[in-house]
Amino acid sequence: MKTTATKIILGFLFSLSFLNSIAQNHVQEADLYKTVGTGTISKAFPAASTTGELIIVHLDWGGSAISVNASGVTDSKGNAYHKITSSTTTWNGGAWKAELWYAYNITGGSIITVSATFTGTPSPHSQIYISEYSSMLTSSDPFDKVSVGTGTSGGNISSGFQTTTYANELVYGVTIGSNGNINPGAGFNSRNTDNGNVVEDLFANGPSSNDTHFTNTAASGVSSWVVQMATFQSNLSPLPIELISFNAKPDENKVLLNWATATETNNNFFTILRSQDGVNFDSVSNIKGAGNSVSLLNYSYYDNSPYSGTSYYRLKQTDCNGAHTYSDLAPVYFDGSVNFSFTLYPNPGTSSEVKIVLTAEGGKEVLVVVYDMAGNETYSKVIIGNNGSESVYALDPSGKLAPGVYMITATSQNSIYHKKLIIQ
Repeated sequence: MKTTATKIILGFLFSLSFLNSIAQNHVQEADLYKTVGTGTISKAFPAASTTGELIIVHLDWGGSAISVNASGVTDSKGNAYHKITSSTTTWNGGAWKAELWYAYNITGGSIITVSATFTGTPSPHSQIYISEYSSMLTSSDPFDKVSVGTGTSGGNISSGFQTTTYANELVYGVTIGSNGNINPGAGFNSRNTDNGNVVEDLFANGPSSNDTHFTNTAASGVSSWVVQMATFQSNLSPLPIELISFNAKPDENKVLLNWATATETNNNFFTILRSQDGVNFDSVSNIKGAGNSVSLLNYSYYDNSPYSGTSYYRLKQTDCNGAHTYSDLAPVYFDGSVNFSFTLYPNPGTSSEVKIVLTAEGGKEVLVVVYDMAGNETYSKVIIGNNGSESVYALDPSGKLAPGVYMITATSQNSIYHKKLIIQ
């Protein structure tokens, strides 16, 4: 006899896509060159900026002992700017210094003025170039790679190569020459050529090796130059994983979590998060990711201390440069008051000798079903609990199960157990 009262509540299965169809765009550009000053250089964009966008700032100034002061780069909207530390470069025989700064997911809505104040004696000359880009990553820091090159002569000017981590990254480059004119590099979009210098960009097609390169065509040559490249992740870039499923379901006195990825790119690890209200989450465990993969990968984890009642699980995925993304929620119902367990022995064994050992509350019905590997039900029986005492039953006393591999499920109310059985 099969019971119809047994109810199994499983987690939800879903597919996720991490691609965005909004195109990237260079929004606007501005620059200022000062030969004398108070030590502060400021420049406003020509038009209002839009919230959520990216601002990149190139600074260079005379005097290697002079630095940007402790407050860093600031703007009129109070956005937070980050210095790309390894971009700080002394060039032109130590007479000049250059840096890159950026602010992401900015607050806009009006024309933004960007400022930098230098420490010590005011620089005899300084320059600021500001660039704004749309459709860049906003959920985490979009900065990826940096490369800097300097030189004293020659027609070929290059930052040196770096390999971007994601597809569709912004590759931003700027070069400053001590004299003469510099032309943009082949394949790049020229954004600014004031003062004989160049700001250029492109969007890389995939994880690829890139440099920012320029050509010196001045008749007298450029006697000294610096070139800086920085790459930033756009919101068109595929995030580190393509998650195709994530589900949670009760299994014995635990909750079983399963998820699968179609692809992984620089995937460092997953963090399993758990919540009783779907808002406030605690961390359960970290699971190592595959790094890079283009094959279907399956993951599983048992939560040995699940919440009773309805709870929610989600995955936090962290890539190798620290950026992270979240899955949707997987709800599950776990009835902590249901207390039953079962084992099989011997396993492997013959059909007629395999026994079920069941411990369940008195009068509790436990439905045991045997499935072959094709998912066909081959045998079932209902067992009644014996007041929490251990009971032993023959699984198939008639010995009709053919040799092979089977899946055994035992269910009662909202709990379900799974066991693999080998019949010899």
